[in-house]
Amino acid sequence: MATETDSGDSPLILLKQGAEARIFESSFVGRRSVVKERFSKKYRHPTLDSKLTFKHLNAEARCMTKARKLGVCTPVLYAVDPVLHTLTFEYIEGYSVKDVFLEFGPRGTMVFGQHCITNWCCNWKAT
Repeated sequence: MATETDSGDSPLILLKQGAEARIFESSFVGRRSVVKERFSKKYRHPTLDSKLTFKHLNAEARCMTKARKLGVCTPVLYAVDPVLHTLTFEYIEGYSVKDVFLEFGPRGTMVFGQHCITNWCCNWKAT
């Protein structure tokens, strides 16, 4: 994936990379956003890889949309690009879920009453 969006107005800044995807910070229609790119697996046959990546991309988009409709506090899904295998989400300020869970071991505490993981993550360090 290029480091510039198609419009050329917003650079993509790599935030994290995992085994399945890269996460970039960008902007979408003037709003701060996160772009998740599912990259191809070189060990898979190209046709199979493309089909699986497309299937996983659509499943993730459907799950995020359904969860939000059911009242789960999730980032807003702005766009799905099946050609570039990307999802563009609302940017949410705060700690990552991974960082919060890594702290559970030594601390062994939890903030109760926070039904939204975003609020919970943002308020976690203050407690």
